[in-house]
Amino acid sequence: MRLRNPLFAPADSERKVTKALGSPADAVILDLEDSITPTAKVAARGATAALLASNLGRPSVIVRVNARDTEWYLPDLVAIVLREPEAILLPKF
Repeated sequence: MRLRNPLFAPADSERKVTKALGSPADAVILDLEDSITPTAKVAARGATAALLASNLGRPSVIVRVNARDTEWYLPDLVAIVLREPEAILLPKF
């Protein structure tokens, strides 16, 4: 996969996600990590899983999950892997 212009969108903002998905970017990265406040992480995960399950019809949707040492990492993977995004982006260390 060649990504010249990926576009990040915070997964808890329906408006920003919709705008990103409609863009000509090579890939859209739905961010569950640092753009989401701790109180919104569970809802953002659910919204992202539902969005991926809706068969977007857009290739190159990537999801960035939370860090391995957080309480959100494994639930992120469980919810997202089953929905088969183009890729899963691990957080920066």
